[in-house]
Amino acid sequence: MTDIDLMSEIKKLNEAWMRDFSSEDAQTVGAHYTEDAISLPPHMKAVIGKAAITEYWAKSMQSGVGALNIRSKEVERAGDRVIEIGETELIGMDSEVIDRFNYMVIWKKAGDAWLIHREIWNSVM
Repeated sequence: MTDIDLMSEIKKLNEAWMRDFSSEDAQTVGAHYTEDAISLPPHMKAVIGKAAITEYWAKSMQSGVGALNIRSKEVERAGDRVIEIGETELIGMDSEVIDRFNYMVIWKKAGDAWLIHREIWNSVM
């Protein structure tokens, strides 16, 4: 797989994640993560495991977050992992930007699918 193909694949995965989040389906969002995934949200302890991450996103959906706009900037393959760096915007129900973040995601190949294995994001506002 070329770098261009890999970037295209990750962008498609991010589009699916955004679509699932916007539909307020936490279980489907959770399906994008490995069982032993770790999420490192700002100003919080680590959220460990697919079930806890699914619960975290369910609470985010209930808190007035309407959408996330994810923009991948760089991907690099390392064996069965892909390291992605990008920017995202957190959008409220009123379509206003609540926050902007830089992020890093480590994707892990699980069978034929790439799943989120580790993620961290930090506010730039």
